[in-house]
Amino acid sequence: MIFLLISVNYITIIFVLIKIKQGYSFTFKKVYTSYYMILSSIVLGLLGTALMTFFMYLISYLTKREVKVVKILGTMVTFQTTAEKKLSDTTSAIFIGIISHYSVGVFFAFPYILLLHYNSILPTLTYSLLYGLLAGIVAMILWKTFFIIHPNPPVIPLKTYLLDLLIAHIIFGLGCWIGYKMILIPYSLL
Repeated sequence: MIFLLISVNYITIIFVLIKIKQGYSFTFKKVYTSYYMILSSIVLGLLGTALMTFFMYLISYLTKREVKVVKILGTMVTFQTTAEKKLSDTTSAIFIGIISHYSVGVFFAFPYILLLHYNSILPTLTYSLLYGLLAGIVAMILWKTFFIIHPNPPVIPLKTYLLDLLIAHIIFGLGCWIGYKMILIPYSLL
């Protein structure tokens, strides 16, 4: 999780520094304390994560592969991999998985909001899908690393999980775009 937070913040800082170099002046306090940007990140993050989660559950249902992000994340964060190397079904693992997953989704939405706010990207479907693709590549790297360093990871089809996750993050970008067009613009939240 720490790797994820560092990666997303690193990407955000790069884009902000590019804007500074282009002559745009602003204070970091203004960027990070803006009520609207925080609220927008929450709205888009929850919507994008919900769509992404639905996609992963649909893949699990259709293929009978265990690729439910919430269960995998909850099992690994709580260190509750079963003796048979399977995912945990405990309430605590599922609860922690849900909270962690949606929190990371909100966190992933924040750079998207920054990029829109400072006109680094246009609020188009194409840019939103590309943002989802970039987030998916970062997520694939972080998940692979998480599985490598975890002392007792569950046995899942990791290669297909990572590919499904990439597609799911593109859907996350779609969710951010839908939220931007249907919620933020009509209600002037950004």
